[in-house]
Amino acid sequence: MSEKEKSVKHSPLTYAIYNKLQNDHAGQTHAISADDLAAHFGIDKRLLRLKINEIRSSQDFDFCVLSSNNGYYIAKSLEEYRWANRRLFSAAFSLLRCARANQKKASRHNQGRIIDVDMEFADFFKSFMEDDN
Repeated sequence: MSEKEKSVKHSPLTYAIYNKLQNDHAGQTHAISADDLAAHFGIDKRLLRLKINEIRSSQDFDFCVLSSNNGYYIAKSLEEYRWANRRLFSAAFSLLRCARANQKKASRHNQGRIIDVDMEFADFFKSFMEDDN
């Protein structure tokens, strides 16, 4: 196996989506909708979201893939990156608040008897300084 083949960690489709965004969709004003991007590659939007998530969570790609109501794009400026990252943090913390509320609700009416919710996620909540104990 050549050195180049060893460094390839993602599918050709993943690299193609990243390259398309990098070459044609830099900046929020050039965002492409999920429908259009999926159609361009002949895939469904579910697979597209999986590939975008793979790109976003991998250290192998140099540029941030962001999204807005207009679609996906590569950050063109620090301001675009900051705006998109604030949006991601907001969504993540909203989900954490829901999980925390569910944890508290699970103790009511024996809903949490399937697993011990407090024990299952104790370390996770401590990492966000939300430990009630």
